[in-house]
Amino acid sequence: MSQMSAERPIIQLDKSVFDKALSLISWIGSLLSLIWIVKNYPHWPETVPVHFNAAGQADGYGHKATLLMLPIIMFGLTTLLQWISNKPHLYNYPTEITPENALKEYTLAAKLILVLNAVLVSCLTAVIVITHGPEGVDPNGPGMWFLPVLLIGVFGTIIGYFIARGRSSTTS
Repeated sequence: MSQMSAERPIIQLDKSVFDKALSLISWIGSLLSLIWIVKNYPHWPETVPVHFNAAGQADGYGHKATLLMLPIIMFGLTTLLQWISNKPHLYNYPTEITPENALKEYTLAAKLILVLNAVLVSCLTAVIVITHGPEGVDPNGPGMWFLPVLLIGVFGTIIGYFIARGRSSTTS
């Protein structure tokens, strides 16, 4: 049965050192991507790889200015997810939220959002740095490691969330 978010307790979560570190990783990754692109932009050809297939090889090309969209997207994603992490009463949950379980559920869910943000920004930053360096552009892409690392990062985080939820509900 679905519970309306208006009926849920609204709690201002205290950010742990870990939460603050995750936020910092996301902001720094976004900023480093922007700095990296602006610094190396003059050294790149007009046409650069902008998309990579599952094997990590370039399969889409565009103007080098297209790469400036990545840090903009990362800043937007980080801004949105940081804001959302402060509004856990608005999320969908697999269980009913009560005054008794709200703090635990909200804390875990907000942490999930912060970890996912840090994983996504870190992976995108790594791809930018690896594939678009100061000596030019590497059309070989990030290699086959990228997709498995990204999927493990994302799905590992989600699985970790559900494991933590399970542990927290059995200890309540």
